Amino acid sequence: LRSWVFAKIWLRTMRAGAMQERLHPGKEAVITEGALHGRVLDLGSGDGSQLVYLCGARSPNVREVVCVEPNVHLIPKLCDRAEQAERDAAGGAGAGVAVAVHHGTLEDFLATEPEPFDFVTCFTVLCTVPDPRATVRGLAKALKPGGRLVFLEHVGAASARARLAQRLAQPAWSVIGDGCQLCRDTLDIIAEEEAFGPAKVCYRDAMGPAGIVPFVGGVCACAKGASATNGAGRGGGAGPP
Repeated sequence: LRSWVFAKIWLRTMRAGAMQERLHPGKEAVITEGALHGRVLDLGSGDGSQLVYLCGARSPNVREVVCVEPNVHLIPKLCDRAEQAERDAAGGAGAGVAVAVHHGTLEDFLATEPEPFDFVTCFTVLCTVPDPRATVRGLAKALKPGGRLVFLEHVGAASARARLAQRLAQPAWSVIGDGCQLCRDTLDIIAEEEAFGPAKVCYRDAMGPAGIVPFVGGVCACAKGASATNGAGRGGGAGPP
């Protein structure tokens, strides 16, 4: 039910609106800092809106994108946008890009034993997965040695007042946002994963009343590579916005 609500209500009424405009600078910042190239794994691709950042003019050196999305209600739109991204790249001045869609979780995808990726991207995704630490371990497993995690996530508020507001809003937010957790300290969770080096944070912002939804974006390198990390997390759908 939550997946249906998220796909049919949230994405149609809010994702394309002012919130997406607010997130645009953050996405530009982390994509620029990451300097994507080669093969990219995008976790929680949602309806495919972020493909314009992952390939084409903004990331001309990307040659392959694999979109992992578990929400069945978002797959048709994601497939349409994946095909459009390929057509747009084929009509550009640079080389083309292949965009594939995997319906399932990160754990499902890693069970297919894919070749390691140069980059993994997460845009408002780690807030929704049931076990974020296992998911971050899985992301490290998916990367080549020296590969990079590029992320833009909302996190738990720093002030006690804003954190209390997040907790009060959480029950309704979970329904609207496909299980999204407002109070999750995602940056700390990434930092705790030993396979990743220190994150370079290049974007911060706070949205909503009294800054109830702080965002943080950045890049960190996989120090150990895929072969040194065991376990895989569940890849959730794209969390709000």
